[in-house]
Amino acid sequence: MKVAVATTQDLFVRGGGATSHAEGLVRALSSLGHEVEMVQLPFGWSSKVEVLRQAYQWRLLDLRDSGAHLVVTLKFPAFYVRADRKIAWILHQHRPLYDNFDLPEYSAFSSRHAEDVAIRDAVRGWDNRYLAEMRRIFTNSRTVADRLRRYNALEGEPLYHPPPGAERLHPGEFGDYVLWVGRLEANKRPGLLLQALARTRRPVRAVYAGDGALREELRAEARRLGVEPRVDFRGFVSEEERIALYAGARAVVYAPFSEDFGYVTLEAFLAEKPVITTLDAGGPVEFVRDGVNGFVAKDPAGVAAAIDAYADPALAREHGRAGRQAYGDTIPSWPQVCARLLEGA
Repeated sequence: MKVAVATTQDLFVRGGGATSHAEGLVRALSSLGHEVEMVQLPFGWSSKVEVLRQAYQWRLLDLRDSGAHLVVTLKFPAFYVRADRKIAWILHQHRPLYDNFDLPEYSAFSSRHAEDVAIRDAVRGWDNRYLAEMRRIFTNSRTVADRLRRYNALEGEPLYHPPPGAERLHPGEFGDYVLWVGRLEANKRPGLLLQALARTRRPVRAVYAGDGALREELRAEARRLGVEPRVDFRGFVSEEERIALYAGARAVVYAPFSEDFGYVTLEAFLAEKPVITTLDAGGPVEFVRDGVNGFVAKDPAGVAAAIDAYADPALAREHGRAGRQAYGDTIPSWPQVCARLLEGA
C-alpha cells in the first residue's frame, strides 16, 4: 500500500515528540513493506493570524492525485489536507485555542480580544468539518480523546505506541539522583522539581536532561531556593547519555501540565524506574498508578514526599519493575499499531 504520513514540521528544532512519532510510524510502515512518504509543511508562530494561514496552506494541499492509497494525518492542521482516503491519528489539536485558551502561561490567546475569539471559533469549526472527512479517528492517548469529545463532540480511539529507541533502554543501578527529561518550557513545568527539592528531608540530587527558554530562570530559581548545589543542568544530551541517565536514576520526575501522551513515562518504565507525576499531568496519569509503579502527587510537597520515599532503593526497585510490567501490558508493538491503523483502510 502507498501511504502518505502528513504532519507539520518545526524548523531548526531538535527532537520533539511529534517528530519522533511521525518518524517512528514511517519506519514501521516501511518495515512492513508499504511504500511510505512523509508530507510536511513548516508550522510558524510569528503572529496569531499565522494559525489561519497555516490552516489555509494545508487545505490547499491536494493529495487526491498523488497516488497515495491512504493518508494518515497526525498534527494540526495536517487534518485539513485533501485526500480520497484519510485517517487521523491526532497527537493534539492547537491547544492554545482549546483547553489552554485564556491560560496566559500557556497561550497568547484570550477571550478579552475579539480577534482571538474569532480565530478560535474559526479553527474549531474547521477542525469539526475536516475531521468529519476521516474514515477513522485515532488519538495518541485517552487524554487527547477526552479533549476531542469535550470540545468537538467527536469520538477518537486511543492508540498508544512505543517511544523512540525503546529497544535500547535498559535497567541499571538505582543512583542518588532523580531525573528530569524534556524541554525547559512552561508547559513542562520543570520548576516544580526545584520546589520539591527545597522540601525534601534528604539532600537528593536532581539531573535535568534538556534545554529550553527557561534554563537561566531555573538556575536563578535553584539559587533562590538554596538547592543549586544539588541540581545538575546537563542541557541537551546525546542518546547514549540519556539512556545512561535513565539506567542510573533513582526515579524519574515527570509532571507536565495536561500532557498529550508523554514519552518520558514509557522510557522510564522501560528502564525499570518509577515515575513521580501529578494529578493534572494528563497522559502520564494514564500509566502511573499511585503507590504501585510510581506516585501521583497533587503539589510540590507531594512530589517531595515521593522523592523521600525512594530513599529506600527496594521500594524504587519494586515500583520500577511494576512500571516495566505496566508497559508490557499496555503498549502495543509498532506492527500491532500499524495493523490497527490500516484495518479496513
